[in-house]
Amino acid sequence: MEDGVSVSQQKLNRDKIAKKGRERTTTDMVLLQTPTDKFECIIATQKIDLTDLVTAKFKEYYSQKKVNVVVISDGARNIKNRCQTLFGDTYVHILDWYHLQKKVKELMSMIAPNKDVKIEYIRELNQLLWHGKGLESIEKLRNYQVKNREKQQELIGYLEKNVPHIIDYKKRKEIGKTIGSGRMEKVGDLMIAKRQKEKAMSWSETGSNALAVLNALYMNIATENLH
Repeated sequence: MEDGVSVSQQKLNRDKIAKKGRERTTTDMVLLQTPTDKFECIIATQKIDLTDLVTAKFKEYYSQKKVNVVVISDGARNIKNRCQTLFGDTYVHILDWYHLQKKVKELMSMIAPNKDVKIEYIRELNQLLWHGKGLESIEKLRNYQVKNREKQQELIGYLEKNVPHIIDYKKRKEIGKTIGSGRMEKVGDLMIAKRQKEKAMSWSETGSNALAVLNALYMNIATENLH
């Protein structure tokens, strides 16, 4: 699993101007399932490429094993690019169910002509997507009456781009497999958000990254001791 957490970036020069549109600094994190079914949090320091670090960890755990690699993410381009570098075309990429639902809901609020229609459209699309019917959901969306064509096309484009990664979530859940990145979201909260997103806080890129790395190290050691 992979995700990135953004926090307010500290200005180089402090001033009294209202901090509107503050710049953000983002730390990318990976959760790698180990051969003992634990999860190790991987965060690279600024001088180490995260892709290189994940490659090293993957080889450490699985160099002598044949494994099926499954990546669950929000579909961000940088994550797809990293996976392509790491695994080529030999992995399965699943679009996280939580982010898929969230995207549909957010854009449908601007697409549907009124609240009641919005609720019905979301229900219909989620029903199709829950069963992995990405193409059917796109066709359904094309035929909706909408108030914002631009946002309709944005949602269509998002679904078209992710059709290969929209699976039968219902079936996968029934056999006890993960369909979302809830575990990753929780780790992001623990590693970064809980400490670095307090009111009026801002961080340098180096400071935010360093604290996240220390938290990841602490969590990995604590998890290891529990076993």
